[in-house]
Amino acid sequence: MLRIYALVDPRTGDVRYVGVTCCALWVRRNNHLHEARKSIASCHRIRWLRQLISLDLRPEIWLLEET
Repeated sequence: MLRIYALVDPRTGDVRYVGVTCCALWVRRNNHLHEARKSIASCHRIRWLRQLISLDLRPEIWLLEET
């Protein structure tokens, strides 16, 4: 089963990223956070997640659809 999900900014409620996973949503969110902490990448998503982490915040993850 595939899950289409959105990462949402907890400060504004804005959808900032849409992705697809076969994992549980909490696992995928934790993977995103781990990547932001450990990766040397600097894409928009990573920079946004690092900003949230620096504010001691975590993105919300919303299930959009299951297929």
